[in-house]
Amino acid sequence: MTISAVVVLGTLIIGLTIGVILTLPEVAVLPLILILGVGAVVLPIVVYPLSWTVWQAVDLAMHPPEVGDDVPPARR
Repeated sequence: MTISAVVVLGTLIIGLTIGVILTLPEVAVLPLILILGVGAVVLPIVVYPLSWTVWQAVDLAMHPPEVGDDVPPARR
């Protein structure tokens, strides 16, 4: 979730900054809200598979598999 939040919020902040700079001195608020609103809904959906994969890679790097991890526990 952290990876996705950083990517999505970073993209939205950069988009907002560029939009404000391009429309100065009268900032076009409604188009910015509509475009960034759609981005706020679509980007997390698009970024989720990548962020989940990166997180799994980080988890595997921090906790490498050991011999016997795939063996189910013995029943009593």
